[in-house]
Amino acid sequence: MKAELSFAVRSPFAFLEEITMKKMRVLPVLVFLFALLTSACGGGSAASIQGKVEPWSNDDSIEGRRLALCKLTEEPQTDPEAPTDCNLIQETATSDNAGNFQFSQVASGTYFVFYDNNLSDFDAGISQWSGKTLMLSDVNWVLSQFCPEGESPRLSFLAGMSISRAGQEALVRGLYVCDAPFVIAIDPDKSFNAPLVLKVSGGETTVSVRAGSFSQGE
Repeated sequence: MKAELSFAVRSPFAFLEEITMKKMRVLPVLVFLFALLTSACGGGSAASIQGKVEPWSNDDSIEGRRLALCKLTEEPQTDPEAPTDCNLIQETATSDNAGNFQFSQVASGTYFVFYDNNLSDFDAGISQWSGKTLMLSDVNWVLSQFCPEGESPRLSFLAGMSISRAGQEALVRGLYVCDAPFVIAIDPDKSFNAPLVLKVSGGETTVSVRAGSFSQGE
């Protein structure tokens, strides 16, 4: 009597199927760990900014105003006139006919809001300075970068501005000077010397920017 051998024939794809199933079980764990690491590193903190341009005076346009963000290198001091440097962000925004504008994918941090001053080329300024540090803490640095060599500094004024000599340095640090292509928005609830400081920490942040037209004087 002959002994009969019996064995199961395994599919040649069974090994690949087992590997696939193992990967499918591991994948959710990897995704979860990646999310934790991203959150811990601040990668999940991108936010958006919804803003509105308000006219400085009745004759000032709110449509087509160009805006940018400059991220502070350190938290501002208690003194609103305390100097603070910032890194200019490349992304810009343009207000619509109602004055509305938006920045998307903004990293958490503290920012100045810049806007065009109708005296110099905003886009050229962004192209030149984006990704760089503006040393606003150093009045001499600001004057050397934006005022023609050998000329007396010219301050830029909004309608109705009445600045004491003591406040002139604050204007220079706010880029209200010579050929600067943009200025720092002023905090409407404070003095002319206080810049608008915007804190962004995820989600949606709203801001109102009063923008006007400029003239220059000695």
